[in-house]
Amino acid sequence: MIASHLSFRKATGKDWEVVSALEKAVGSRLYKPILEESEVQEYLRRSSVYLLLFDGQIIGTISYRRKGKDQVEIDGLTVHPRHQGLGHASAAMAWLMEKIKHYRK
Repeated sequence: MIASHLSFRKATGKDWEVVSALEKAVGSRLYKPILEESEVQEYLRRSSVYLLLFDGQIIGTISYRRKGKDQVEIDGLTVHPRHQGLGHASAAMAWLMEKIKHYRK
């Protein structure tokens, strides 16, 4: 499976431009991307955002936010169109579910 080369890095405020570029790449009539620096910075503050890296290249994001002391909400998943259909989103979701498994369902 191609997604086995996937790794993750916590995004910081310095990553806002790459997050914005990924949002733009996946935006559509059904999905309004967050593009402005202030919007992206708010997203990065509000949520725990992780960059998806495939062989060291940033190809997407996955995020969650706390909804109380023992609950979380998955609030984002993007994979650049060139990397879609290769199992990256499924691998990212499996990784995140393992990371947040101690929270109440």
